[in-house]
Amino acid sequence: MQNYAVALIPEETIQSILAQTDIVDVISGYIPLKSAGGTFKANCPFHNEKTPSFNVNPGKQFFYCFGCGEGGSAITFVQKYENMPFVDAVKKLAKAAGVTITAAEYNPEEERQRRSKSRLVQLHNDSAAYFHQLVRKSPDAQIARDYLKKRGFSLESAERWLIGWMPDNPAVYLKWAKEKGYSGRELCDSGICNLKDAQNPRAGIYVNWRNRLLFPIHNDYGDIIGFSARQLINDPKTGKYINTRETQLFDKSRIFFGLNKARRPISKEKYAILCEGQIDVISLHEQGIQNVVAALGTGTTAHHARLLKRYTKDAVLCYDSDAAGHKATTRAFKVFVTEGINVRCVTMPEGEDPDSYILGNGVEAFKKLLDDAEEFFDYKLKHATATTDLNSIKDRSALASDLSELAQMVQDKVAQEMIISKLLPISA
Repeated sequence: MQNYAVALIPEETIQSILAQTDIVDVISGYIPLKSAGGTFKANCPFHNEKTPSFNVNPGKQFFYCFGCGEGGSAITFVQKYENMPFVDAVKKLAKAAGVTITAAEYNPEEERQRRSKSRLVQLHNDSAAYFHQLVRKSPDAQIARDYLKKRGFSLESAERWLIGWMPDNPAVYLKWAKEKGYSGRELCDSGICNLKDAQNPRAGIYVNWRNRLLFPIHNDYGDIIGFSARQLINDPKTGKYINTRETQLFDKSRIFFGLNKARRPISKEKYAILCEGQIDVISLHEQGIQNVVAALGTGTTAHHARLLKRYTKDAVLCYDSDAAGHKATTRAFKVFVTEGINVRCVTMPEGEDPDSYILGNGVEAFKKLLDDAEEFFDYKLKHATATTDLNSIKDRSALASDLSELAQMVQDKVAQEMIISKLLPISA
């Protein structure tokens, strides 16, 4: 029966439902859960017991009972607890997650798409390994090795993160891809290449990046699904980082760089550190601070918040101290607070990012910055009062209105009242 249901509901839809569902929220709606480190425990609802052996893992989005052996996803729990068919359990969670289900019979096209995605994942894995070999051994990649050395990364670090290099001459990569049996269409579907003329596929393809350091981007399962390409030679005409464009594998609004390595440390430390750049993430991980991720760009989305909430409800934002960084901090707060995630903020010294600060001051000094991280409204108030003319009624009123609007977004009413009372002197 379940296999027939899966045939009716596309696998992509099921994964989308699970991605937007927090198993802890689902199960706690049926039975009381108690926090136990990075997991939750309860008396198993599927057999009689006095000592809790039912475990819910938010990191893996999985439940398991060590007493009776029942286990599975949020869908499995609803199906078993409510004794309903698989399809009905999927529909119930889909409605709660706001996912529309379009039922469809299994067909060869679906299988073709599945095989196509699998092929693209293999292309990314093979390409990442090739790019990494270039950064290690190619004489032309000396500029990349020099950059890594300047940033304090050894070749061992580069190997752990599979950092690579795209040659300045795109023909080098295209020749390798052809020898590996990858077609031009597959290269374009991957986002590594594009058509020279979208109206005329025979005009050929071009590689999206040249002479750039490449950071592989992984999904939750550890598959490489894209790349973030960093400038090695300053060019104001192009971005410092260029990410893979959106493809059937990659959507940057749903991906955290480094999450595949940070999931367990986040659950262990009970909070996540969010930085702006990939270099910052790698630097902190290499220094032993591993509960760190970065959005691909400073734009944090609701998808990011729901993904992070699987592992923690506390985030520490560690963005640059310039105007753009402060704006990004406020935008991230608005997204996270809506999902019930508590936000603290690190105040970075002017002109510093986590990587440069550690290089200049050491990892212990950075840990002190983390220890001194402030609640968002303390951080916001300190920065706002330092940059606002409080003697100006107009400016003071605008600041009070802005802070009040942010306070209204806090879901915990007690916390909201405490924040508002803290902001009263600004309004006075």
